[in-house]
Amino acid sequence: MMPPPEYLLNLKEWAAAITTIAAVFVLVCTPVGSWLRGLFKKHVQDPENLQDKQIAEMRAQLAALERASMATLRDRVVFLCEKYLEAGEIAPRQFEVLTGLYESYRELGGNSFAHDLYESVRILFQNGGKD
Repeated sequence: MMPPPEYLLNLKEWAAAITTIAAVFVLVCTPVGSWLRGLFKKHVQDPENLQDKQIAEMRAQLAALERASMATLRDRVVFLCEKYLEAGEIAPRQFEVLTGLYESYRELGGNSFAHDLYESVRILFQNGGKD
């Protein structure tokens, strides 16, 4: 029996090399492709889900701003009430400003001891707070 021609041996080697390269390509590219698809899906979401997420984030930010506003208003109302009660007098313009702050605080749901302090200042004003 004659040995196979040289070109068939080279063809066999090339076929083995191509098969090996294809196998390595599949083994490497499949997980990388899966990873890339996952990454893409993570960043490009369904518009409806993305909108829901944005709305939830906006609501959380709004709630945080509301809490911050309430804390700031409470601090200012308490400070001013204590100042006017200590002085024993309040001018009409000062009472008007204090009332605006207190009403904003109350509309946000404030109901702490600031209410009691405000009522004391209101009584002080009604009983002739100095002009």
